[in-house]
Amino acid sequence: MKNLFLILRRLRLLWVFLFFHGISLVFIVRQFRYHQSVLFETSAPITREFWTRVKEAEHFLFLTTENELLHRELNRLRMQVLQQQVNTESLCWDSDTSLIVPYSWISARLIHLTLNQSQNRFTIDRGSRHGLKPDMGVIGPGGVVGVITQVSPQLATGMTLMNEGQGLMLSVRLKSSGELGNLIWDGKSSCCARIEGLASHVKVVVGDTVETSGLSTIFPRGIPVGYILKSSSEQEAYSGILSMRFATRFSALDHVMVLNFNYKAEQDTLENIEMP
Repeated sequence: MKNLFLILRRLRLLWVFLFFHGISLVFIVRQFRYHQSVLFETSAPITREFWTRVKEAEHFLFLTTENELLHRELNRLRMQVLQQQVNTESLCWDSDTSLIVPYSWISARLIHLTLNQSQNRFTIDRGSRHGLKPDMGVIGPGGVVGVITQVSPQLATGMTLMNEGQGLMLSVRLKSSGELGNLIWDGKSSCCARIEGLASHVKVVVGDTVETSGLSTIFPRGIPVGYILKSSSEQEAYSGILSMRFATRFSALDHVMVLNFNYKAEQDTLENIEMP
């Protein structure tokens, strides 16, 4: 530090010269229009580049907020779609279209996720104080993610679709035909699974959508689960088993939505009543 002050002291005449030189340039530019135009043409690209970088930095800093707002808007639109589905189905049986969607939703952000284990789990930044309970379904931008298993006041953990064995058996159906089956993950790939229990005569094509069946209180009907990878004619020794690619890109997952079936307790009570 002492050497720095010595250097600055030796160059004091240079600093004085630069100071007065700068003042003289300011007076010249203010006095003559030609010098003003030259300065403007010279500094315009530099100024433009500077403010461009500033705006890019501001955009990056506020990107998280924008993503959160977009996620909330996406959730709102999803609930509108569910409402429309309920109204459309009610027209087949009754003229009353005042039915409401029996599901509410809670936005959350993923803070932990495993992809390469036999029992893959996730953690989100919402808990019991936000209304979360075990056995709530979780979906992402692409489709089904998993199910909540444990909650604390601030956090919640759950199982993803990538759970080997009987970890998470999800009832699904083919969108084109409505045929029912069960989703099974064999632990071989983080992007694919298989569907079992389909009738052997069912014909499917590549790209057919696999969606939730709605035969539980966890997920409503029609939430994407995956897409068929091979047609029934291409399946080896076809016996009611289909290969499927997940609709959710787990490796790129960030925001999720937790679904709450508002009548779950009522349904569970009715289904658990012992017959006399």
